[in-house]
Amino acid sequence: MSWLQGEGYRIPRDIAIVSLYNGSALSLMRPSVTAIDTSAKGVGTELGKQVCHFLQGERYQKKTLLNYEILIRKSTDK
Repeated sequence: MSWLQGEGYRIPRDIAIVSLYNGSALSLMRPSVTAIDTSAKGVGTELGKQVCHFLQGERYQKKTLLNYEILIRKSTDK
C-alpha cells in the first residue's frame, strides 16, 4: 500500500486492496484493509487432512467450504 500511495494511487478511489488473511495490523493501516476472517488453524488442519488422503491414494475433497467472514473496511470503500 505504501508503494501504491507513493506512486500516486489513491486507495480505494483508484485501486481497492483486500487481504485473504485478517492480520491485526490491517485494521490499523490507513486506510484500514478489507479482509477475509477465517481460522488459519482450521484451514491448515483441513488442508493437511486432504493432502494426506491424496498422498495415500484415497479419495479427497477438491473443494471445501470453510466458515469465514468478510470484514469490509476503508480500502474498498464499501
